[in-house]
Amino acid sequence: MRTPLATAIAVTLAGLAPDLARAQPGTTPVVLASPEVDLPPARTRSPGTALALSLGGTAAAYAMVAWGTAAPGSAAGQTLGWVGAGSALIAPSLGQWYAGEGFTTGLGLRLGGASMGAVGAIGLMRCAERSGDVVPSCPGSMLLLVGASGLVLTGVIHDIATAPRTARRFNTRAAARRYTSVQAVPALVSAGGARAPGLGLAGTF
Repeated sequence: MRTPLATAIAVTLAGLAPDLARAQPGTTPVVLASPEVDLPPARTRSPGTALALSLGGTAAAYAMVAWGTAAPGSAAGQTLGWVGAGSALIAPSLGQWYAGEGFTTGLGLRLGGASMGAVGAIGLMRCAERSGDVVPSCPGSMLLLVGASGLVLTGVIHDIATAPRTARRFNTRAAARRYTSVQAVPALVSAGGARAPGLGLAGTF
């Protein structure tokens, strides 16, 4: 493990080493005892946990949609279906958020797909009202619905598939921050044959 070396010296604690006051400035150099400083471990994220959150959350959301669809006449089933549909939009991003990501590409695709699907569904209902057919022939609205499904599916796959990579990227950034840090650390300051506790700066760059 990399261990940074303490560098530049700080002032010793007053009154703890009276011999230091008698040392002649400029003739006796102040030397810092070079302790090895162990920095705290970097915060990390598990790629496996990130994948499990995205995949498991998505599976749970679509299970709620399926259960709600299986009971169309039930108020509880309808509520469960709507909750599942809303959860399906955000659940694939759970692993990404765990790994420190904010607004993800996949979430943007899913929101765009949901908006497109809403426009397509409204257009299809209006087309059905005008034509009077149970299954109207409305190619424009159907095309919007197909495109919406593609966007949502792409967004789901993207966030699930890239969740482990996002976690590894988080760990890389955390390690870089750890090894480019500066900390004040306890040290022994030596001057004129006497030693006293003081503070030093430690870090790597």
